[in-house]
Amino acid sequence: MKVALIGAGLRAQEGIIPALNKISEIELAVICDLVDENISKSLEISKNKPELVRDYNTLLTRKDIDGIIVVTPNYLHAPMAEIILESGKPLYLEKPMGISLEECERIENTAARSGTPMMVGMQLRYADVYTKMKAELDKGSIGKLRSMHYTQFRMPITPIRSGYKNWKMDKNLSGGTLLEITVHHMDLFNWFAGCDNAKVSAFAGHETLYPKFNIWDEAVIIFEFDNTVRADIEFSLLGALAIDRNGLCLLGDKGALIQQGDRLKIAGFLPENRQEEIPTAGLTDCDEASFRAFYRLVREGGKPLTSPKAGKMAIAAGLAAERSISLARCVSYDEILSHS
Repeated sequence: MKVALIGAGLRAQEGIIPALNKISEIELAVICDLVDENISKSLEISKNKPELVRDYNTLLTRKDIDGIIVVTPNYLHAPMAEIILESGKPLYLEKPMGISLEECERIENTAARSGTPMMVGMQLRYADVYTKMKAELDKGSIGKLRSMHYTQFRMPITPIRSGYKNWKMDKNLSGGTLLEITVHHMDLFNWFAGCDNAKVSAFAGHETLYPKFNIWDEAVIIFEFDNTVRADIEFSLLGALAIDRNGLCLLGDKGALIQQGDRLKIAGFLPENRQEEIPTAGLTDCDEASFRAFYRLVREGGKPLTSPKAGKMAIAAGLAAERSISLARCVSYDEILSHS
């Protein structure tokens, strides 16, 4: 299967292209970008010798291209996705699906109307450590899920990258820190909870790193799903010295699943008080696994784990958190969806 990659920046260089290099069934045939430095670095990394194009519209009618991967800045996702879906080219769209609910709904509707296969690049659903957490949860290994707790400490966002202002520093271009970064684990919360609505209370600030910018440098987000599962995210871009604390814990009424880095442990409550390591490939395989899923989607059809609906609901979670911060009150997914 031959694919074209639109957007050859850092995400493509560090994640997408190395993953594609490992998959013999997929050939990276074309790279499309406008920045010479991105192009030269990506060409060096690719095991193939991709063709270079500057205008992605030239890809839409090419019969030798079986699928398109979009890894552009977030504000370009929706307009590109709609055009690609209308052309009938199968689409892998990097998260976030869009930077507004309206964008997500347009993409979802276009995919449904055109019948074009599409999946959203929320690749953590394909990470071995999280697929095993989901399998243990579904087996009832920790009983009924009661709560989820995620800690995410990150390095700060660099304001200037490759001589250009980093678009991630502008909420109008990125959707904000919550849609750009924490959306991955909001999506996991939706998946694990198995529920389409939650009430969200969130608190955030940008006084330390980015007082002159419109993005958050730290946040605490609390969820209560309609099925009474509760969850929280503790997020900070001030956490360079605490990255080793990053992890996700699922608490059930009979035990817990605890992920930290690539390690996964299951623990039971008294009287058993068991603790057991679960072998896992960790997080390192998630990009490769998600592109193998894209290959199956294109060749065999079916429904991916990261469907357009899943992409939209992750954005609904992020937007609920943003509105909660702005209004200083609880906001539900349903409220966000009703305002579309």
